[in-house]
Amino acid sequence: MKALNFEALALTLTLAAPAVAQMDMTEIASKVSKARQENAQRTRDYSWTQRTEVSTEHDGSDVKLMTDHETTPDGLDYVACTTIVVPDKGVEMMVENFSYQREK
Repeated sequence: MKALNFEALALTLTLAAPAVAQMDMTEIASKVSKARQENAQRTRDYSWTQRTEVSTEHDGSDVKLMTDHETTPDGLDYVACTTIVVPDKGVEMMVENFSYQREK
C-alpha cells in the first residue's frame, strides 16, 4: 500500500488557492445570472405535457390509471385529464379539467 504524500498535496492546494482568488467573482455571477435569464425566456416558448401511468390489479382484474398534466400560460401545472380503465369489467372513466382562467 502506498503512503500518501501530504506535503505534495498541501503544496498543490496552496498553489491553487491564489488562482481561484484572482477570479473576478462579480463577473462570473453576472454571467451566470444573465444565462439563467436567457434560459428562462427561451423556455417560455415551449409547453410540456407530462403523463403518469399506473398499472395494477384489483379483485383479479387489470386496472390502468393515466393522468395527463398540462401547464397554463401563467406556468401553473395541473392535471388536465385522468382516465381509469378496467377492461375485464368494460369500465372506462375519464375526468377532464380545462378552461383555467386567472381571477383578477
